[in-house]
Amino acid sequence: MPYSEKAGKEFIKKTVARLAPKTILDIGAGAGTYSKLLRTNEHWTALEVWAPYIEKFNLKNLYDEIIIEDVRNWTPKKYDVAIAGDVLEHMSAQESQGVLIKLRKNIDFTFVSVPFGTNPQGEVEGNPYEAHVEEYWNHEKMLLNFGPPLIYIIEDGDWCTMGVYLYSRIFNK
Repeated sequence: MPYSEKAGKEFIKKTVARLAPKTILDIGAGAGTYSKLLRTNEHWTALEVWAPYIEKFNLKNLYDEIIIEDVRNWTPKKYDVAIAGDVLEHMSAQESQGVLIKLRKNIDFTFVSVPFGTNPQGEVEGNPYEAHVEEYWNHEKMLLNFGPPLIYIIEDGDWCTMGVYLYSRIFNK
């Protein structure tokens, strides 16, 4: 869905404030939730695979730059912070490993937020990218697929439990 569970958002908000980034990449921007929640004076880039969301959610007013591309086929430039909120479940575990490897090469701090448990979902409003490919995630699977994060939080939300992980190009080698 272009919207996401509120669990984990406060953790991301407080951690981003402490990092004080100048540039932020929002992967799978959807409705622009993270820009609305966190934006201060940073340069924000939205990476969105589904072009109709740009107009539908008025993303041009929420981001300084918009890139229409599938993160699996895109190579990031340098960013201080990236947020992949509710993105990994939309691809296979192997694809998500490749994505995180690419991100960690060029981005200082990468947040990964993923719903835990079984979360089947098909396309939403004609968007095939909304379908969940990897329907089940948990803490053990996150560690197995991506290794230990710098920090993480697991928090119950209204409709699911969220795992939020922070990986660092600088501190996690």
